[in-house]
Amino acid sequence: MSRARLVCSTALRNVTATNPCLPPLPRLFALSTSQMSTNTHNIFSRALLPKAHEKKLTPAEIWARRSESLDLPPPPNTFTGMPLTLITVACYVAETAVGRKMVVTDGDFRGALIKLGRRLKANNVLKEFRQHSRHEKKGDKRARLRSERWRKQFADEVRRKVQLVVAIRRRGG
Repeated sequence: MSRARLVCSTALRNVTATNPCLPPLPRLFALSTSQMSTNTHNIFSRALLPKAHEKKLTPAEIWARRSESLDLPPPPNTFTGMPLTLITVACYVAETAVGRKMVVTDGDFRGALIKLGRRLKANNVLKEFRQHSRHEKKGDKRARLRSERWRKQFADEVRRKVQLVVAIRRRGG
């Protein structure tokens, strides 16, 4: 059993143990298949049968519980404790730099530059920059676009044929 699954199931059990409104959580993770099928049957029978063992709450109790949950403070976020000017600047930078920034993790600046270079190459940024640096005549542009379309269609057709051949070889035909 993985540690993440164990932690998750333990956390769920803790939540259900502290909240009387929730039914007890069945132990599904540490059971054999026969025990799991029995537990699954128990879960569905609980869901389908009327819940006679649960205490009915009065409307006042329901209202009080919901009011308590509404009065909880908001969860902490990235900008907790920062002045308002920094929050607006951070939001403004994020909106204008979408797709143009690369995150540096653990001080790996070289890796971030390599990723940025790959993104620029994939998006043909340098090629488009060179094309737009000078005026392109209408006829030349039309011919270039026709050629690019033909190359893409040809590459797609070759890719499909190669996939077909690989599939036929895999089948043994």
